[in-house]
Amino acid sequence: MAAYYPIVPGVYEFAKGFKNLEHLDLRYLGAIATRYTWIPAALKEPYRAKANFLFSDFVGFDVDNTGEVIYPLAQAIEDWCDSACVIGITRSHQKEKFTKDTVYPPQDRFRIITQWERRIETIEEYEYNVTRILKINEAFDSICKDATRAFYPCQKIVFANFDGFKQPVKAVEKPSVTIQDAMRLYVKHKGNRIPNHVDNFIKKGITFGHGRNISIYVSTLELLNVGTPAQKVLELLRNSPFDRAEFSDHELETTYTSALKRFVES
Repeated sequence: MAAYYPIVPGVYEFAKGFKNLEHLDLRYLGAIATRYTWIPAALKEPYRAKANFLFSDFVGFDVDNTGEVIYPLAQAIEDWCDSACVIGITRSHQKEKFTKDTVYPPQDRFRIITQWERRIETIEEYEYNVTRILKINEAFDSICKDATRAFYPCQKIVFANFDGFKQPVKAVEKPSVTIQDAMRLYVKHKGNRIPNHVDNFIKKGITFGHGRNISIYVSTLELLNVGTPAQKVLELLRNSPFDRAEFSDHELETTYTSALKRFVES
């Protein structure tokens, strides 16, 4: 199941008002995806938030072709022709694409919508499996890892296979360094104070040192040292308002995990 926003196409500023789809059917979702904005998860309440994730039967991947790796539409159709999927061109297909400080030339820009082989019932499992696919498809936009990310309507569907094979779902592999390990170690440090540069990074997004990675790494260590639960540290890092341009959730979590491992082993 997925959810959609039941308004006319062209209205894109919203957070509430989503309705869960009633049909578990890729053909039906393909039709919805050309008319309405949608997200790849069913929701507990009618608004977009990770805390509202209920379950997911589908996943979408955007190809904007604004990076070093260019993935042509024709190649995508060839690669995905045996999969159960719908491929639709997006609003910026073969048009200039504008970001905050860059203009990208016209390229194929499209979306691949496919179905999981079984229902995913936790956001951790969803993010784990999307990350696994992103690692082998460099042209896919990493923001697609967000289970409640809104996909605007496609301009039109250019390929569909409703009877192909579905995407495998793998169980989440636990990290070698567990959160519980870290939680047992930070208790003795509860009386310490968070440094100002860490506090500014978490609350205001002001980086220090040599940029975002070092800010995340040092902040993780400092927050653990003052007794912050490891899961809470990751939440604070994700919510920090620092500049996310060309900086993925995967890179944030990799840096965080590296610092967590050092904390546990020190």
